[in-house]
Amino acid sequence: MPVRLASGHRLCAGCAESIIAKQILMGTEDQVIVSGSTGCFEVSTTIFPYTSWNTPYIHTAFGNGAATCAGVETAYTA
Repeated sequence: MPVRLASGHRLCAGCAESIIAKQILMGTEDQVIVSGSTGCFEVSTTIFPYTSWNTPYIHTAFGNGAATCAGVETAYTA
């Protein structure tokens, strides 16, 4: 099973966000594209020039995640 959120992120020790994200990503074998809004989780996993994501990742502004994912889905199904 591929590790889609690798170690090396800079989240606080004991932070549940990485555990939750790993469990969600482990729950599917389908291709996954992650859309993350600005916030602690986004900043801690995508510190330039490094990333903890081993899957396509798109940074979005607050409130735009659903629209971004809809656009990605439309592009993939076109």
